[in-house]
Amino acid sequence: MKETTTEQHIIEAAKKVFIAKGYENATMRDIAKEANVNSAMVHYYFRSKDKLFGIVFDSIGKFFYENVYQIYKEDLDIFEKIRKVVYNRITILIQHPELPSFLVREMFKRPELLEHNYSRQIKESCDVFMLQVEAAMANGRIRKINPMNLFLNIDSLCVFPFHIRPLMQHCSEISEAEFNELMNERCTDVADFIIQSIKL
Repeated sequence: MKETTTEQHIIEAAKKVFIAKGYENATMRDIAKEANVNSAMVHYYFRSKDKLFGIVFDSIGKFFYENVYQIYKEDLDIFEKIRKVVYNRITILIQHPELPSFLVREMFKRPELLEHNYSRQIKESCDVFMLQVEAAMANGRIRKINPMNLFLNIDSLCVFPFHIRPLMQHCSEISEAEFNELMNERCTDVADFIIQSIKL
């Protein structure tokens, strides 16, 4: 039990360090300091920075993506599904606004990260949603649209404000609480906007 607790404690410390500094700038010493243990203990549990980063990246990726992308596979009406996806995506981002920038930054620098297990699950979810969009167009429920563009519209309208959050807060002179309130409003606004843009 003690070993499991120590190992998890180091992983949580590593998340903070990797998110703040990125893979290249983070060191095992930084992680040991954040975890309040010695560097030898970090090496004992994880052997290398690369191995520890892989565990952290998988953990964050699963948390950020799987919860939302699982919805794309659910047996829901397409409009209900869009609302549920938007709500879940924005709600997670309000709680963890730093995650999108971290994931995108690291995937650009290390494309091999795209081969992690959860990325295949994302593809499967997207394929299910694409087929549902095709069926909705064929049934005359929504206008003709490239299914990938619809997917990109949903994701970008949810995620982009969090990428530019510091700029928004600075230029608009709004507090973190005010920013979060605005994002909560977007749970409904974004879903309405997307649905109205495709609905016949």
